[in-house]
Parts: sequence; structure tokens; C-alpha cells
Amino acid sequence: MQISLQYKTNSNKAYLCMPLWYRIISIIFFVFSSAAYAISYPNPIALFLCLLLFISSGYVDTWIFDKDKGKLYHSLGWAFIRIKKESLQLKDIKAIEVDSSTAYKKLVIVSTNGRKIILDIKKGKHSEVLKNIAEKLIIFLNI
Repeated sequence: MQISLQYKTNSNKAYLCMPLWYRIISIIFFVFSSAAYAISYPNPIALFLCLLLFISSGYVDTWIFDKDKGKLYHSLGWAFIRIKKESLQLKDIKAIEVDSSTAYKKLVIVSTNGRKIILDIKKGKHSEVLKNIAEKLIIFLNI
């Protein structure tokens, strides 16, 4: 399943993050699979689905463009257990582009030293969404 990151912004920050619908659907399926497990106890398949859905409902993947600190961060993990690492200074971003060289289109940041960071990947027919996000980020960052 391919889940597209969603673009959000507030005063001096822009985010590419997991959409809210993903968490809501994961939680709903978790509740139903937990009920199925309770009814069919001790079914190991239902238990496996419960655990998988519980873990997926807390998954976090967020790119943070922070103008105040002038940095790009990537936050990845589960619920409150996250790894937040600084990826790049915003002043070092040379371009934001959509790489169409393969069947999967990639939203890519190109730094001044040539380093490329892939932010999101979509199947070919959904590449317009990536172009739209790239345009919004270019405007937000004044590139």
C-alpha cells in the first residue's frame, strides 16, 4: 500500500506528514480485529492482525521545514518513540524537483553540494500530486 505524505503549513513551518485518514482507518481496523480476536480466541491470525494494526496506527513519517531554525528535519518512528534528525540547512537547498526517470516519480530536494534527498515516491499516474507539493514548497522556501 502506498500512502502519500500530506503537505501542511503554519506560520514558519511546512510539513510533509502521514495523513490523518491513515491513522483513523488503522485504529478502526484495530478495533474490529481486536473484537474478532476476542470472539475467535485463540486465533493466531487475528492476534497477528491486531498487533500489525496497532503498530501501524502509531507510525510517524514527517519532514519538517523550519524557517525559524533554518533547518530541514526528518522525524521517523512510532508514536512517542521517534528519531528526529537534521537533514539539511534550508539555505543549502538548491532546488525541489520531481524526478520522472523511472515508473515511480520521486519528490527530490537537491542541495548546493549535489546531495539528493527523496521526500516522497508515487506511482506514475499520481505524479501531479508531487508536482503540486514541489510548487508549494518552492513558494514556501522562496527558492
